[in-house]
Amino acid sequence: RERLDIFINTEEGEEVGAHLIVLAAFFPVFRKHLSGNDIVHVRLPRFSLDVITAAVEYAYGGIDNISPETAVRLYLLAHNLKNKGLVDGCTNFLCAR
Repeated sequence: RERLDIFINTEEGEEVGAHLIVLAAFFPVFRKHLSGNDIVHVRLPRFSLDVITAAVEYAYGGIDNISPETAVRLYLLAHNLKNKGLVDGCTNFLCAR
């Protein structure tokens, strides 16, 4: 948790930490927070810990393994966070099933 500057709260009330600069590079909606020096807290209560963790893993280099159910929810999150690459990746993953 050291030097993490964005924390995302999940539907379970869990918190996922990350580096804002990494998330902002992949998810344009986070770019508005780059101008400040504060720790950012974002609530995404419609999304589970598994889905938020998968999105953060994607930003840090890729997702190892997810279920089709998680992929559907990740598709919705990717759409909300405006990442076409992840939307397309989820679509391809689900179509291949």
